[in-house]
Amino acid sequence: MQIAVSVLPHLDLAYIQYRGSFSVSDLPRVAEALNGIEGYSDMGSTFDDMSLVTDMDVRFADLSNVARLTSERLGNEERTLRSAIWAPTDLSFGLARMYQTASAMRGNLEVEVSADQRACLAWLGLEAASIEELLSGVRVVVVPEQA
Repeated sequence: MQIAVSVLPHLDLAYIQYRGSFSVSDLPRVAEALNGIEGYSDMGSTFDDMSLVTDMDVRFADLSNVARLTSERLGNEERTLRSAIWAPTDLSFGLARMYQTASAMRGNLEVEVSADQRACLAWLGLEAASIEELLSGVRVVVVPEQA
């Protein structure tokens, strides 16, 4: 799996696009890479773009563990993370709904899943009409797949 990340501090938002095969073996590397991007950990919300996920090798228990670790990290800071997940395909929607269910067990994670890009933007309170508009002129960091 490859990810592309943009941090938009003026919106208190991180945009994360997942690309390719979503595998449980990628999760620790992706988490480490995200936390290494300047400003990422300080954002209050994320827009997770699952539109380019092509395959999935992850179980509910794996996503539940990600939700637990994220919640624990936030618990130390006593804040809530809001994540809108754009999941326009059946595969990505199923994956996102599993994470949403796992996150619902945590008090400091709010997750919205939609197949509609504009609905995700609106849920986050963003006025952009599209991802392209949101990211216009913003730096994108691409974390390559592990060799």
